[in-house]
Amino acid sequence: MTCLEPFTSTDSGGLPAGIIARMVEHVSADFDGTPLSPEDAVRVSRIKAPDRRQELDRSLRAVQQVLPDWLDRPAADCMITRDSKGAPTLPSMPGTRISLSRTEGWTAVALSPSGAIGIDVERIRPLEWQPMLSMVCAPEEARLLLGLDHGVLDAFYRLWTAKEAVMKAAGEGFRMGAPKLRLPDAFLTGDACAASLSSAHGTYDVRCAQQGDLMVSLAMAAD
Repeated sequence: MTCLEPFTSTDSGGLPAGIIARMVEHVSADFDGTPLSPEDAVRVSRIKAPDRRQELDRSLRAVQQVLPDWLDRPAADCMITRDSKGAPTLPSMPGTRISLSRTEGWTAVALSPSGAIGIDVERIRPLEWQPMLSMVCAPEEARLLLGLDHGVLDAFYRLWTAKEAVMKAAGEGFRMGAPKLRLPDAFLTGDACAASLSSAHGTYDVRCAQQGDLMVSLAMAAD
């Protein structure tokens, strides 16, 4: 199974000890014998569209296949459930935080031995981003995006994935209010791949990396 580690380069500054952030290509992997938790099996069965059902099934099985090796634990200790807000948890490892994200063909996984963590991955593709500005951008961010002569799509996906990662780390999702979060201009344009973002729910160290047509961001609770 193809696995990428997008935050290990010198440019990204590496990751703190114990943090795992990887992307797994689940589209063509072999999952013979890889179990799904009863909860995940129900989630998959509820999806009516065959292609979406298969995508979720393969993503979930990929995560269950790699976690025992990454965590050096038996598979039974790595079964994922969901909390009351729908966030993934590892009941057998209450001190370990986990965050998941998926896009076409790929699943991103982040693990922290302590402290909140969030990850988001998106496949970069053309989209009408202007109508989304009021939903995701602070006013200064919207002005920056509208004023860019080139690279605006990449900048939008940096913003989108970074804010998703922070909102996941905070455990709030879009309830948190994406326009309330402000990312530095240099981060959005790609001149900086790391930033610190403060919110009512805490301060987070944010990293962003691009792998081909994949944009992935990671948010970690700051010390």
